[in-house]
Amino acid sequence: MDMYGAQIQLSGTLSLQYYNESYSVDIDKTFYAMVPTDIPPGAYNASFEGYASIDNETIEFYGMIEIEEYEEFKVDFNVVNTWSEIPTGKCWASGQVNIIIQQSEIPPVQYTWIHVLGMVERYGDQPAHGWLSALIKLSENESMARVHLCWMPYNFSLIPKTEQPTNFTFTFYAARLVNATNIQLNYSGYDLYIEGVWEVYNVTFSYYDEDQNGEFEKYVWCVSVVAQNVTGQLKISGGWQTFTVSLTGFENVNGKIVFSRISTMRVLEGDFNFDNQVDIYDLVHVAKHIGSMPGCVNGKIDMNLEDFASVDLNFDFQVDIYDLWTVATEIGESG
Repeated sequence: MDMYGAQIQLSGTLSLQYYNESYSVDIDKTFYAMVPTDIPPGAYNASFEGYASIDNETIEFYGMIEIEEYEEFKVDFNVVNTWSEIPTGKCWASGQVNIIIQQSEIPPVQYTWIHVLGMVERYGDQPAHGWLSALIKLSENESMARVHLCWMPYNFSLIPKTEQPTNFTFTFYAARLVNATNIQLNYSGYDLYIEGVWEVYNVTFSYYDEDQNGEFEKYVWCVSVVAQNVTGQLKISGGWQTFTVSLTGFENVNGKIVFSRISTMRVLEGDFNFDNQVDIYDLVHVAKHIGSMPGCVNGKIDMNLEDFASVDLNFDFQVDIYDLWTVATEIGESG
């Protein structure tokens, strides 16, 4: 298919559709795209079909623009997230839009995508366990990083020392990168260096009313902010083998990298078996964890914080339909 470079001005309302909820987002955005030559420059009524990736600061849209009687074409754009009620993660996105196509030379942009997963081993001098997840998008003029970290020193949990406790409490730390101020590859001896502002939380889940099958029927949980606007760094070194997270006022969190990928193509969060594609096997992997929370997987005690955190894609401390939806949006894609 022959294509030409164009500046796209898009306006309209897009619907973000989760499993049983939808949200409306008003769009007025100008960006660049490659357009089929059979679509002449001009103004059109069109439709958008694709998905959105939502974090606390940005909503990124990826999908296809379709104009009646013409070839459809791919677009990729983002807007500032001013809708606090929209859950983070991924969801379907669609709607009717107005577009103005102006032929234009597209500025050369080369993106580098980085996906890193790590397992916590130490907190200061103490043995610890937990999970690191980092997704980075880099170009000469734009950078984005999403980093989630949870960790628990082995002496930090308040779990009773019995094999089948009727009631128990599970406590751990969690940290989220709020704003990245410096993202660099191969910087000062590090494979990857990210500096920015973080938030740190103390998360506690208390489970009780164990039934005859050993499943807990009730729980309460709370998240308290331990520190806001904390300066911190994520440093990956040793040929993408180890990581350190240094947060002001806290001991260093250290661990090993269990997966890393650098690509010029968009990385896939839902690829849990690392075969460079998202399919039904990845969807089933998350579905098996639905209803799980830290310390309690499908109603039963499970002290493996890593297994839980790896499928809590939107970092809300529970595995639910939103995590499943994130994977569903990538079904059929390959990296």
